[in-house]
Amino acid sequence: MKRRWGDPPSHPCECNAMLTPILIGAAIGAGLGLALSLWVRLSGSRSLAAAVPMMVMLGFTVGGAAGMILPPAGLWPTVLDPGGARVICVDSEAEFRRIIRESEVPVLVDFGATWCPPCRQMDRILPRYARSRGDTVRVVKVDVDELPSLARSHGIRSIPALFVYQSGRLVAHDVGGRTERGLDALVNQAN
Repeated sequence: MKRRWGDPPSHPCECNAMLTPILIGAAIGAGLGLALSLWVRLSGSRSLAAAVPMMVMLGFTVGGAAGMILPPAGLWPTVLDPGGARVICVDSEAEFRRIIRESEVPVLVDFGATWCPPCRQMDRILPRYARSRGDTVRVVKVDVDELPSLARSHGIRSIPALFVYQSGRLVAHDVGGRTERGLDALVNQAN
């Protein structure tokens, strides 16, 4: 099931995809507010002390609002991960099994949770890893709180838990966070 903009996020990478345009819009708005306040100051109509906070806050607010409005209007690209990386957040066991079964390249699966600090670290590493590997590996995220039966069927007791599948069968697994180099070593066991 595809999520639409505005649906509650089920995974941190979706939160990041929604927050990014808001934060970028707010930052641009704050910068424009600062520039406008300096222009007002240079024109001599207000003191810098009064103009700067007001204009920056106004810019921040307007920019943040623009960041909320533009993505659903289709005027801002909303990608799951910046830079074109493809981390697939599965939301059903059937989808998980289909990806594992049909993939022609190794599949790296990260079982984690939103409340887990090492998992959040992996959420920052996985998009970069997926981008660096391109089409040679598929990267999948599974939230153990959303799919507890899938976690149980894999015998997961600690997270993050990393599994590598090749041609539908498990070829490697490990527990704990990894660097991109460590992920490469794990995925290369599939070859």
